[in-house]
Amino acid sequence: MKRDILKKNIKNILILTQYFPPETGAAASRMSDFAMELKKNGFNIEVLTEKPSYCLPTKIMDKDKYIEDIKIVRTKVWKTSRENIFGRFFYYMSFMFSSIFNYNKFKNVDIIWVTSPPITVGIAGYILSKLLKIPFILDVRDLWGESINVFSNVKIPGAVFCIKRIEKSLFINSIALTGAVPAFKDTFLSIVNKDHPIFTLINGVPRNFINSNKTNDFPLPNKLQNKFICLFFGNFGLAYDYYFLPEMLKYFEKTNKHIQFLFVGDGVKKAELIKYSDQASNLTVLPSVSREQIKYYMQKSDLCMIPILTNPFFRDTFPAKMFEFFAYKKPVILSSTEKAGEMVTKNNMGIYLDNNRSDTWIKAIEKLVSNPELKEKMGVNAYELVFTQYTKDIIIKDFVKYLKSL
Repeated sequence: MKRDILKKNIKNILILTQYFPPETGAAASRMSDFAMELKKNGFNIEVLTEKPSYCLPTKIMDKDKYIEDIKIVRTKVWKTSRENIFGRFFYYMSFMFSSIFNYNKFKNVDIIWVTSPPITVGIAGYILSKLLKIPFILDVRDLWGESINVFSNVKIPGAVFCIKRIEKSLFINSIALTGAVPAFKDTFLSIVNKDHPIFTLINGVPRNFINSNKTNDFPLPNKLQNKFICLFFGNFGLAYDYYFLPEMLKYFEKTNKHIQFLFVGDGVKKAELIKYSDQASNLTVLPSVSREQIKYYMQKSDLCMIPILTNPFFRDTFPAKMFEFFAYKKPVILSSTEKAGEMVTKNNMGIYLDNNRSDTWIKAIEKLVSNPELKEKMGVNAYELVFTQYTKDIIIKDFVKYLKSL
């Protein structure tokens, strides 16, 4: 670890992230929420991110901005198709280089907090730390060496080996590590010294998450009025399984037209979902919207669907949307992520499924439709757990103490 360039009493933090609002999704929300928490704790925050290019709710100007006294510097990226590994590679590389080229915009920064994946952002953070002669902290949302095997249909010889070597180097050269998943700590400790500072910053919600939305500004589509709404929102990406949907939708079309499915977002699987909606009267697919509008849809929905792809890679993940939905006293049905499933089952906050068969999803949804008292009880349990253990100010507390001790 390189501590010789660490300044005393750090106050100015540069957050390097490829995704930031108005882009939607867990990565953007995660860093914007934590940026606000650091700001509340007396730190001066600047953000280096891309010009919005993915899952956009509104047209965004290309100039740098301030959001609640947080300076946002946006760099250009090469917009490519993200449906294949090569398109994603050029997209990620373009942000890596553009962020490095903007290093001279930051004259008074004490430390960099860089969030990855993609791993190219971690590389950029390391290079920026050298150019600015300041240390960096690495935030790990996913382990890229494992995730490339899950999300890529193209196997490049030696790619995983090289990525894992880069990951290891970034872990070692950081002055501290933050991780979105508790299980990452074991991975970190297998690489870094046992005295290397490590913090688990699990996904949660801001304490003012509910109070900040305006509920009358976003009316539901007419076909959803007074219906039992099953909501999925966020990135229509490769981490989710959608193949059970056609059979499930067909079943409910025949047996219970009161049940409607609302999918809100964007991503590489959007065309597939639109195709399903063209063939089913009970599926509505809407484009990506602002976080405020998503809050409204959460408030109006009855349950949240989180159909995680069945793969060991996702066993320890805690989906961000789960906590956000809990904040509205609503249960979730989620699949294939065992650790989150254990939390949901233990605290009676929803239903966990160990597979994504259509009959399994049908049975779970029918259970909550037929038992509104159970659904309400699960929602209350979820709300109480979130606001006693999983608000962002609680989650980041120890990390803030660490930063103030530097």
